Amino acid sequence: MRQFMSEQPDRKERLSMTREEYRDDREIPEPAGDRKSGKRERHTITTTTRLLTCREILSMIPDYLNNNLSDRQLEKFLEHIQHCSSCYEELETNFMVDRTVRYLDKPGSGDTSFNLKPMLRQDLERKQKQLKEKRISGRVRLLIILVTLILIALLVLDVTGVFKITVVLPSLI
Repeated sequence: MRQFMSEQPDRKERLSMTREEYRDDREIPEPAGDRKSGKRERHTITTTTRLLTCREILSMIPDYLNNNLSDRQLEKFLEHIQHCSSCYEELETNFMVDRTVRYLDKPGSGDTSFNLKPMLRQDLERKQKQLKEKRISGRVRLLIILVTLILIALLVLDVTGVFKITVVLPSLI
């Protein structure tokens, strides 16, 4: 334990380093791996890119199920879930419990069975699609604002006499 601690810079040294100088690439074995084949997933802690850890992801699962994650959190959450099978399994378990309880709490719920695994995949895909749509609509909105500002600036310059649009436009045609 002492040897491990001496290899890593302490907090004071890390604070004085730039982001590029300090990169902690220790590999942490995940507790749940593919035990049948003997393969285990490994995660790398990278402090320069600020990846979310499995512990952070697990704490975000209730917020995911209740749709309480911000767009940025949801994007990081979905990215991690796509690459980490143990976190996906935990999400799957929580999703099944949550949807079953919600289903049974509804009045008039009968003995109708439903398959929860495809429901989770559909939910993940739907939220991924919503993120993409928000990103695209945000970019379009930004483009419209920029074009509007440019037009306003050109009109102000034309009115003040600094740049005459009426002179430039006929030469373009």
